[in-house]
Amino acid sequence: MIPLVKLDAIDSTNDFLKRWLQERPLEAALAVSTNHQKQGKGQRGNHWISEPSKNLALSVFIPLSGVSASSQFFLNKCVSVCVIEVLESLKIPELAIKWPNDILSCQKKIGGILIETSIKKNYLEYAIVGIGLNVNQIVFDELPKAGSLASVTNNEFQVDSICQHILNRIEAKFPIHLLSESSELHQAYLSHLFKYQKTAQFIDSEGNEFNATLVGVAPTGQLQLQTQAGLKNFLMKEITLIW
Repeated sequence: MIPLVKLDAIDSTNDFLKRWLQERPLEAALAVSTNHQKQGKGQRGNHWISEPSKNLALSVFIPLSGVSASSQFFLNKCVSVCVIEVLESLKIPELAIKWPNDILSCQKKIGGILIETSIKKNYLEYAIVGIGLNVNQIVFDELPKAGSLASVTNNEFQVDSICQHILNRIEAKFPIHLLSESSELHQAYLSHLFKYQKTAQFIDSEGNEFNATLVGVAPTGQLQLQTQAGLKNFLMKEITLIW
């Protein structure tokens, strides 16, 4: 079982673990959760706004040895699928993964994943996996696309129980000291990928809007789109899905 440190309030669970590592190196997995994350972080430098005591803010330190740096997106796929499987067990409806790692329900963003890694000589030393999940929060001021488990089901949930289920799933899914890509995991990720094999609208980094069909995700994590000009791969900062 992955040990869990519970905190009342903290700036960011990912940052807390990074400070911990500076003071006392870790050799085994360790998780940190908090009732109130004051400066939660998301992808593209966005902030994750969370009402105290109503949501899950969790970070997990995972030591890695002999894992190629090119396997970084494996972590995203693995954690995303773990979270989806836990939510499926709770009967959360219409679940999807919006590339690269937002969690949706009924086309509302209910969660997000932020993975930070340390790389040495082209190998991953460790990963800090941050998971934010809106659980019992109902009001999201000026965030029309945000939702929570409570808002999509009209039920309340036990945050601590969900936290432990996710930790158990991560530990079971990933032998923590040995990562190996698998077609089963890739298919599980694709089967939940938002807009997979559908035509959608995108905007590139220069502000140009275009339609394309989402046909997959490359092993490196690039989004694969079938455009009028042919098949193209895009990095996270190069493209945004309009939804």
